[in-house]
Parts: sequence; structure tokens; C-alpha cells
Amino acid sequence: QKPLCSNTFDMHRTKNKQTSGALLSPVFSAGGVTKSILLQKILFEIYSWLSLQFIFPSYYYGGPTLFVAQTFLAGGACYWDWHIGDTMKNNVDRIVARGLVRNRFEVLFAMYMTILTSQSIALTLAILSGCFQASAHYDFQLARNVVYCILFNEAVFSTSHRYFLHGTELGGKIHQIHHTCRPSSFSTSFIFHFWDSNTEFTASFCCMAAFCNFFLKDPFALLCSLHIGYLWYSVGDHSENLKLGHFWHHHFINSNYTAYTDIRYFWPAPKTDFVRERVFSDRKD
Repeated sequence: QKPLCSNTFDMHRTKNKQTSGALLSPVFSAGGVTKSILLQKILFEIYSWLSLQFIFPSYYYGGPTLFVAQTFLAGGACYWDWHIGDTMKNNVDRIVARGLVRNRFEVLFAMYMTILTSQSIALTLAILSGCFQASAHYDFQLARNVVYCILFNEAVFSTSHRYFLHGTELGGKIHQIHHTCRPSSFSTSFIFHFWDSNTEFTASFCCMAAFCNFFLKDPFALLCSLHIGYLWYSVGDHSENLKLGHFWHHHFINSNYTAYTDIRYFWPAPKTDFVRERVFSDRKD
């Protein structure tokens, strides 16, 4: 099938503006989604958000042991994602069929390792920045600094996403695994090539921490930003139910390179999108 261009994406978004942010897109009728499936999807969405709420509290109250234990909450959400529908199974099988990995186990093991390492990186940044020793303050300064941090993270993420992962042959090669997940779902947040996850997550979060430490000097705002950023990217961005901007980026592999906003034209589309070429080709590599 011929790849869809960003113009097609724009028309699709305009046509479906009223449903793109809805919890569920199917029309509920006698022949549509049953109440039981609707309830499962709602409960799964709630659990997905809750499963990532304890990254920092677990370490603060229970140390490394409780922190590692809570990573299995996200693992449980991935397990539920596997059984609630066919999206995750199809994505994993497509990755295997293209020869990007050898078998299902390799994908699932790498997925859990991404959960563990990404959460460990976020926690390490919080520890090194003195976030747990900082005084909590719920005021205008906190809101302002969190917005600054998220926007700075967005700039770093979107630039590396656009110019390296989609704009170079090497980036397209390592980003292909993640984008073979079409459509995306909760588990897609953790299905990555090792260097891909470090480009998308580690680099942007480390830069955000440096920005906050050297310029804002507000470790409590950094702690909130790390939590909000990780939660939104992992759940909101890839949710098959919410269908926000990044979901459509996965579906069409279009010019929306952002993570926390829906800006499609600040970064011009590359002349050659190496991820799109690989995913939409008939090749097996």
C-alpha cells in the first residue's frame, strides 16, 4: 500500500476532529462494541495510568527493592495489553516477521528491560539532582518551572526525533522497530531498539534535568516534570483509546514529531523519511 502523506493525515484529522480525542472511536450500536469490552477498555486505561504513578514514591518509601517491584505494575499493564485485543500481538508478530528480532520472547524481554532501564534513568536523575531532599512548594513558581521543563524536553525530543531518527538512515534503522507498531498501544511505549530508547528518552530527560538544575534551580519542579513527562509519553502518547497526536504519528508516520504537543509544522518534514521508507516497504529488513 502506498504510504499516506502528511496532507492525507491533515484531512483525516480534520474529518475526525470530533472523535480523535475521545476515549473510544467505534460507534456503539447493537453490532458494535459491547458494554463488557467498553468496561474492559476503560479499566485498562485507568490501570495503565496508575501503573506508572509509583516510580518515585516507591524508592522514597521503600528503597531499591520496592522500586524494582513496582516496575512489574507496568509489566502487568503490558500483559493486559496483550490479552485485551490483538494490537500488541500483531505488532510483536510483525516485528518478528520482518526479521527485526528472532522471536516473541526477545521482543517481550527487551520491552521489560526498557521499562526497568527507563524508570531507573528517571529515578537516577531525581537522586542526582537532590529532588528527594527538596522542599515541596505548590505555587505559581512550580507551575511555571514545570511548563519550562516540559517545553525544553519537547524541543530536545522533537529535534532528535525529526533530524536523527526520521532524517538519517541510521536513525531510521533503529527507529523501525518502534514504528512497526501500527497502531500503537500502551506496550508500544516500551518496544524499542536499545539506542532508540536512549535517543528518545534518555537524551531528552537528561537535557531537561541539566536545564532545570543550572537555570531554574528548582529540584522539586524537576521531580514533578520527570513524573509528568514519563507518564504522558508512556501512556498518553501511545494510547490506543485516547488516540492523541502521537498515535496518529505512528499510524501514518507523518510530520508530527512532538511528544507533548500537537505541533506538526515547526520542524519541516525531511525530504526522505527513512522510517517511513522502511516500514512501508516490502523489504524484510
